[in-house]
Amino acid sequence: MPGSLTDSVIRKEFRGIIRLNFAGAPFPQNDMHKVHSFFPNAKIFNNYGCAEAMPRLTIRSEEISEDGSNIGKVLPGVEMKTDEEGKILFKSPYSAVGFYDNGKFMSLTEDMWISSGDFGSELEKGYWSVKGRTNEVFKRFGEKISIPQLLKSVFSKWGGSAVFYSESDSGGERGHVLVVSPRPNEKQLRDVLSVFRSGYSRAHWPIRLESVDSFPLLENGKVDRVSLMDSNDRVTHWYQRI
Repeated sequence: MPGSLTDSVIRKEFRGIIRLNFAGAPFPQNDMHKVHSFFPNAKIFNNYGCAEAMPRLTIRSEEISEDGSNIGKVLPGVEMKTDEEGKILFKSPYSAVGFYDNGKFMSLTEDMWISSGDFGSELEKGYWSVKGRTNEVFKRFGEKISIPQLLKSVFSKWGGSAVFYSESDSGGERGHVLVVSPRPNEKQLRDVLSVFRSGYSRAHWPIRLESVDSFPLLENGKVDRVSLMDSNDRVTHWYQRI
């Protein structure tokens, strides 16, 4: 299922469907009212781990949480943990036999811990949360910038959604703009900014901190960064003096 549903895409009710699984994209938590209008009799589940992770790793029913990043509990036969950087690792007898990377084939075994490609953490009562991708890294003023690590820090103070998009600063140096949703109040804004001021050098700070009421989404449920950058809905709350 796509992550964003509109009446122009689907106009029919599917009353015969009793179970609906979302996987391979962020769970469309904010669109649940639309999903229910198309599938009024379906029980809805958030699945995690069908793409890079290969098998399904976790599942939760929709009504358990209003947080779209909550991916549920680990499935039987699967083990999950985080490493010292907060990356999600898993072991599963249902994973792929191997993968091909940099011209080489690497075999996978049942006792091998495999990276899911995401940062995350275990919540209360055995539930898990995903915080962002692990492959968004670049250099700014000679320092290694990890967008997922910055997002992890932002989410330690921010309970909503957040993304970065790339932009060059006034000196031509590659940088990043932080966008949060929904709109933060003054305390929330100070809390988010304190993450950078207390924990990172200025190279890691965003060029600006902006907000939108809600993020534009692609059909696969991921944030449409092109539409986001063109949106008139963005409000700038803070900018870094270069």
